Order: sequence, then structure tokens, then C-alpha cells
Amino acid sequence: MPFFSFRLFSQTGLTGSPACGIMLWKILPKGEAPVKRFDSVIFDLDGTLWDATGVTAETWVEVMRRHPEVTPAVPLDRDSVCRYMGLTNEELAGIFFPTLPFEEAFALMGESCALENEWLPVRGGVLWPGVPETLARLRRDGYRLFVVSNAQDGYVEAFLTAHRLWDVFEDRESSGRTGHGKAENILDVIRRRDLRSPVYVGDTVSDRDGARGAGIPFVYCRYGFGESFGRGRVDDWDMAVDRFSDLPEVLEAPEAPNDADTPVSGPSPEPDGGAI
Repeated sequence: MPFFSFRLFSQTGLTGSPACGIMLWKILPKGEAPVKRFDSVIFDLDGTLWDATGVTAETWVEVMRRHPEVTPAVPLDRDSVCRYMGLTNEELAGIFFPTLPFEEAFALMGESCALENEWLPVRGGVLWPGVPETLARLRRDGYRLFVVSNAQDGYVEAFLTAHRLWDVFEDRESSGRTGHGKAENILDVIRRRDLRSPVYVGDTVSDRDGARGAGIPFVYCRYGFGESFGRGRVDDWDMAVDRFSDLPEVLEAPEAPNDADTPVSGPSPEPDGGAI
């Protein structure tokens, strides 16, 4: 007859109130690790699951064609899209169009987002190597899967439609739908789905901040945009992966100290299908 022990954890969430949960550990023969550290995995989208920056850059070509009187502060090409990936549209409006009134700048962001929501369900982005297979393995291993993104309402849905992943993820949330930041949206998913020991997986500083604000562990994807572009590497992660397919082993491994100086094991992989 198996025996079980319960580990209560309590961490302060965004609002300052403790976010508590119970982790279930099965007592195994000496020397074996606990069955599972986490019951659920919440994913960032851009740079973590896919790269849609090629399509996003094309939307800006069209938006700027419609508005020749507007000069953005930075070139709205794929490099710029990658560099600022993970920020909210409100933040991006101020970076791209700092001389415009916010309402006008945000309206331009809205035009780009509308084109993304129109084009991406049909054209899709480029999945990082191993994403479908690894997501399937995580589900077989009993993890509940979710997406929380800083994108506009409809963007996560475009991803799910383009790559036929509606049945893989149990729930989703975005700042464009709620008007909230990433930490609060993570907490909203945790509460409404009654998650006991979730972990957040992302590739940028804003993802790290969201996980910290929600009081849950953070897995850093070193292959994504944060390591290569503008806003720098994340040093204070709890776990890290060099490839998406590394994720199951990292989630199952016993807790280990963060060694942020550990070198990346080989070059970061290109998304499946090559660079956009």
C-alpha cells in the first residue's frame, strides 16, 4: 500500500496575500525522487512556444503604408519586434511612437494587432523545435497546460487555431482581454483552475517578473528572445532549458540551485522550418 506526504507551500502573490497550495509527494524507496514537483505548466507564447515575428513585421509594413505621415522612433522590422517582445501593447505604443498622443499611438498598435489576428490563424507562426511532441509528452505525464501572454485578445486563439492546439491547453489568458499585467493574469488562471503547484515557462524579463509577482517558480527558456535581443538575459531563474524538449526532464528533476553561469549547451535552435 503506497504512502503519501503533503508539503504545504505559501508564497506572496501580486496582491500581497499568500498564494497557498499543496504538493503531493509519494513516499518511494530510499534514493528515489518524488513523483512530481508540479501539477501544471503555464506558458508564455512568443519566444517560448513559437516565433510569429515575421508576420508581425509584415503587419507593420501595411500599417505604415496606410499612415505615411507617421515616423516611428525605431524601425518596425523583425529585429525590433524581437527586441521588444514580451511588453504590453500599451508599453510598445510609447516606445514605437513616443511623439504621438497615446491614443493615436495605441490606435496604430490596434491596427497591427487586428492584422495579426486576421493573418496568423491562416498563416501561423513557426513553432520551436519539439513543441508538439513535448506538449504531448507533458500531457501524458499528467501535467495540466495553460498559456498566459501579454498579447492582444485573440492572439493566443490565433496560435491555437493555426497549429491545431485547442485540445492541448486547458485555459488561456492575455493582457489584451483583461487589461491586467502578466502576474495578475497568471494568478487569475491559478485561482479559477484551482492549481496547486504551477510553474511558469518563459523567455524574457517580463516573464520572470510575472512569475515572481504571482509567487510561482520560473523556468527560463534560454533559446528565446530574451537571451539574444535587447533586454538581456535572465539571471535569477529557478530552472532553465536550452531547448523546449528539455522541459520534461527539468520539471521532473530534484530541486537544484540556480547556476546562471552554466553555458548554453550548443547554439540556440531555430524554430521548426528555419528562421522567418
